[in-house]
Amino acid sequence: MPMIPISVQASAPFPIVQWFAYLDQVEEHNKDGITFAQYGQILNLQELLKIPLGMAALIIQYAKHDLEDLQAGHWMFPQSDLE
Repeated sequence: MPMIPISVQASAPFPIVQWFAYLDQVEEHNKDGITFAQYGQILNLQELLKIPLGMAALIIQYAKHDLEDLQAGHWMFPQSDLE
């Protein structure tokens, strides 16, 4: 298995996003076709916002869906009364 060096100081947070991306590159971990990188984003968001994991997954899911619609020209960001 190829090793990809990642330097992490003991006091630094674990690079979870990079680790999940690394799993996608290792044939031993990627035999079943599961894409791991998406979970790194969810865990990173969960840690950053200090929210439950399910909430972070839902936020990522909504963001991806809305971004895809926006890029396809099917959605526009709604105007807010707060502006």
